[in-house]
Order: sequence, then structure tokens, then C-alpha cells
Amino acid sequence: MQPDMQKGQLFSSAAPASTAAAETEKPSYQPAKELPGEGAEYDAMVFDMAAAGFDPIHWTRPKADLRFTMRQTTIPAYCRAIRLTMVDGSVEQADLARALFKSSIVRIGDVADPDEDYIETWLGDLRTVGIGLVDRAYQHLCHPSEAVNRDFDKSKTYDPGARCFSFKLPRSVLPKKTAAAFPEADLSFTMRELSFAEMSASADACDDPDDGYAIRVLRAMWAITSIGGKALGHSAEDLLYRRRWLAQIGHQAWVMIAGTWTRMHEVDRGLVDRFLGAASAPA
Repeated sequence: MQPDMQKGQLFSSAAPASTAAAETEKPSYQPAKELPGEGAEYDAMVFDMAAAGFDPIHWTRPKADLRFTMRQTTIPAYCRAIRLTMVDGSVEQADLARALFKSSIVRIGDVADPDEDYIETWLGDLRTVGIGLVDRAYQHLCHPSEAVNRDFDKSKTYDPGARCFSFKLPRSVLPKKTAAAFPEADLSFTMRELSFAEMSASADACDDPDDGYAIRVLRAMWAITSIGGKALGHSAEDLLYRRRWLAQIGHQAWVMIAGTWTRMHEVDRGLVDRFLGAASAPA
């Protein structure tokens, strides 16, 4: 069953909502709000630390607890992780990484859907090396490989008339259950640099003005001008179309799109250094 980004549920395996819930809760384009079925078909992977030779001398739990399962994270989960780890407007990267891989763990040993206290106790028992392995597992599962990034970068073309860039996502970056039936055309999208006014307007469109990551996602959504040849504006309907597409293509694809948006809109350190280094006193 091919998901319809205009109507109905996002994923064919998503549990149907009750009639009352469907009438009162409409899907939202807000990045911090989950769409029906979001993440249900994302890739999951089992990691076995014992099989890799990790045999900590301090380990007193069952050996089965050195095996865990992770599922790729969603945009709303990323938003939550940012909110939980932000202190005085800044985020400690180590705390963010911990919050992200905790949100992705769906099984530890024989325990399915462990709660946060269970995961924290387990991480404490793993200690530094074990936690490092869990972090590497998250990076492996949720971030695209260098080869995939190169393929994506090679697809980039510029249209001077439309003043936008075109990209094509590698099919391999999509969740496996999505990739098989995903339309070829919808792998392609266009993106342009936002004006100052659009940057402000996209921030105003966020339900929570303090949710910095949700605002970032909204800005990337606004910068996408078409998907699969379908032109998109800034209406709520078109924003929801983009949001459903992002949910469908999964976290690895989102990481690539977010990186593209960042390079398009933010000044990199090297440019700043060259710019300031070239400054001189007036003659």
C-alpha cells in the first residue's frame, strides 16, 4: 500500500485512529508533533556487544543484556531531546547524544520498550566503554554513510532562472520498508535560500517560539520549493505535505536535507576566518 501524503495515514501499518480521535486531532505540520504512524516503519537494528568481544569484568547483569535493539529516531523525538538537554539557551553535545540514543532504544535483552529509568540503570552498568558502543550504534543506524553523502552531493544542480538547487536522494538512504515502493519522482526536491523575511515568518509559524530545533525544521521545510515536481508554497496544506514527506523518507534522509539547508544559510567558520583575515585598515 503506497502512503498518500495528502490524505489518510502516513504508513500502511499504522494503527487506525478512533473516529472520535480522528475528528478532534488533525495531523499537524508542526515538527514537534508526531504524525500518525511516524517512525513505525523506520529501520531497526540489533547490536550485540558480547558477540563483538565486549566482556566487562564489572558486568553482573545477564549476558543477554549486552544485546539491544535500536530504531531510527524521528524528528519529534529529536525536538524533545533538544528541549530536554537545553540549559540557558545552549546544548551540551554529550547530553544530547545520550538523550537521542536513549529515545531510540526499543529493547534491552529480553525487555521490550524499556522505560527511561530502566535504560538509565542499564547505561550506568555499561559504564564508559559500553556507553561509547551504544553511541556508535546510534550514529551507524541514524546517519548516512560517506558514500551515500557523496552520491547525494553529486546530484546537486543549480537553476539560475528559479534561483534554486535541485537534489535527488539515494534510494538506499530511505527506510527499507519505505524504499521498495517509494515513487522515483519523489526522491527529487528543490531548495532555495530563504529571505530574511521568510526566516522570521517561518519562526513565527512554530507553535513554540522557544523550540529552536522545531524552528530549524520549519525553515528547512519553507526552503523546499518542490517535491517530485510538485510546486509547494507556504500554505498549511503545503507545509503538511512537506512534513509528511520528511516523516516518510526517514532520519538519514532528513540529516542530509538538514545539512544542505545549513550550508545554504549559515556562514561556515572557514569563510569567516578568510573574511576577517582579509580586512585591513582604511588607506
